[in-house]
Amino acid sequence: MIKKQTTAAAKLLDIAGPLFASQSFEAVSTREIADEADVNLSAISYHFGGKDGLYRAVFQKIIEDLSPVREFLKTFMDENLEKATDNPEHQRFMLQTIIHLIVGTVTDLNVPRWRMRLIIRELQAKGPCFDLVCDEHANIVHAQIGRLVGVVTGHSLPPQETRILVHSMIGMCLQFGLNEAFLSSQLGWKNFGPPEIKILQERTTKSVWALLGISPEKKVG
Repeated sequence: MIKKQTTAAAKLLDIAGPLFASQSFEAVSTREIADEADVNLSAISYHFGGKDGLYRAVFQKIIEDLSPVREFLKTFMDENLEKATDNPEHQRFMLQTIIHLIVGTVTDLNVPRWRMRLIIRELQAKGPCFDLVCDEHANIVHAQIGRLVGVVTGHSLPPQETRILVHSMIGMCLQFGLNEAFLSSQLGWKNFGPPEIKILQERTTKSVWALLGISPEKKVG
């Protein structure tokens, strides 16, 4: 269990996250973390029980910071799914809202990029916090979006196909936070700010509509 955080604990979390994202868990030493955080080496054991506990605490902090996304998705689905049944216009509106939310979240200039890199690597490598990330964040997000995909497809697809569609939708969005430099180079963008993010949101929304077989003819919102 994580003890009540002090300045030393907060420093360790701030330093450990980027280090774990840039190197493997094994390559990051407790001495390196403590030195960069400018705290005593024993603080890692005191506050987190060791490097394993600190690693887990980094993920717990990221998941906690992402709670507004999960809460919004649940509330949004609860309030709108019934209206979306057999209503393509409202389905387009809901998909647009979700895509704008995810793209906006992963490209938020105020959020350090190392967070997403660390989460993606953990899911790809099935690291020690794989279950934590899945159970407390990823599976929740996928399940909420899956509710809408089910309505859009008339619940006609097997669960596995619905999950693949959801994975494809989210993957379209996540790439923009992971490949910002490459994307900017490809598109000739000198800046990566609100105008560019809006372009990504709008283009990705249209791609998701097409993926799900929804016509974009009527204006949304």
